[in-house]
Amino acid sequence: RLTRRDDTYLKLGERTALANNWDADLFVSLHCNALPAGRHAKGIEIYLMAPPSDKDAMSLAIFENKEIAGEGTNDSAAEVNADKKTRLLLKILGDMQQNDKISESTVVAESLYNQAKKSGLDMKRVRQAPFFVLRGAGMPAVLVEMGFISERSDANLLNSAAFREKLAASLAQGLVGYLNQTTREGTP
Repeated sequence: RLTRRDDTYLKLGERTALANNWDADLFVSLHCNALPAGRHAKGIEIYLMAPPSDKDAMSLAIFENKEIAGEGTNDSAAEVNADKKTRLLLKILGDMQQNDKISESTVVAESLYNQAKKSGLDMKRVRQAPFFVLRGAGMPAVLVEMGFISERSDANLLNSAAFREKLAASLAQGLVGYLNQTTREGTP
């Protein structure tokens, strides 16, 4: 399904809300890249949500270890500690779900990347970045930068119906390849 069929702007959260409401298997956000004047790059890039840093993981471990120490003995302090523990468990659960999504999103990105290379497209790389539009998706999610509109050669390609059809076919084949692979492996 498409979140829109014309040039109507949807807020980032609205895009993933639609995918979540539709119980989508995948979320793919299509974009055209651009650089400021004087900087040059071309080609297609695929992004997925970046994982949490080691520093955050260490902070979480320190916090959890303090909770295990059993601070607070009165009812008020016990309630505060219970709330902290509950919030911590919810965060850990959320992180585990997010890591699962990152892992699956990586598999989607690899399938798209490999298919684009097979198709002869100028596929640069798979990268990680904290795009909000990907964070809100409750399923594996990738963002595809289909070329740099600030680069004349890429802009000319994007203006070509033949190129857009080749790109769309490659993306579709990569997504079908991913879905077929997960079906064979029994992954939801």
